[in-house]
Amino acid sequence: MSLARETVDLKTACTATFLVLWVLVFGWKRLSNDLNDFAKAMEQHLVRRKLYRYSALVFPAFFYPVFGYATYRSALFAFAALAVFVEFLRFRKPQVNEYVKSLFALVGRAQEAEHLSSTTMFLAGSALATLFPDPLGVIAMIMLILGDAWAALCGTHFGKRPLIEGKTLEGSVGCFIACFLSCLLVSKLLFLPLPILVVAIASLATTVIEIVTPKRLDNFTMAPAAALVLFLFSGGF
Repeated sequence: MSLARETVDLKTACTATFLVLWVLVFGWKRLSNDLNDFAKAMEQHLVRRKLYRYSALVFPAFFYPVFGYATYRSALFAFAALAVFVEFLRFRKPQVNEYVKSLFALVGRAQEAEHLSSTTMFLAGSALATLFPDPLGVIAMIMLILGDAWAALCGTHFGKRPLIEGKTLEGSVGCFIACFLSCLLVSKLLFLPLPILVVAIASLATTVIEIVTPKRLDNFTMAPAAALVLFLFSGGF
């Protein structure tokens, strides 16, 4: 059917009108319910914090495919250096610390006011992972983002079997599955022939690192560990 106005018949016009009315009447109600559910979820600190962390996917999703691995690495080191500089300032100047606390009040943790923030450690660890060959740093960062997020979410909602320092078996299983699937899918998208066994070993190693590393420090250790294991077991490229 042509899209010219004079060729639109009555049946097509009625069908289009019906669909528009259906969306307005029923679709809006469903959308309103979904927005209300989202608003309720955003009231939870953990959800806000993990969505904030998901925003870091802009590095592998934008910087890497658009500008390449070298620019991706440079961007991460630049942001990590900026974060370290801000940490230096806020530890020396209380007013800067108060401003940073208010800026990140919705996603920050109280204990981060007197210690290095998890954001700084996340950026530093992700930057170190880029020292490994292309695209291991990209895969490692995605494994960190998704693995850490699902470890926390699964541990919070389903955790019943404690392991170390508040971490649970259920959270660790969630971490492993997220790491495994993200590593497998991203490697396929990047045409990197990683055997399933290598993906499983890297995911298991990253999960173990997440378990044994003290809280907050796993943001620094997980990505370099994932990149290192992928490098060693993939033949070093």
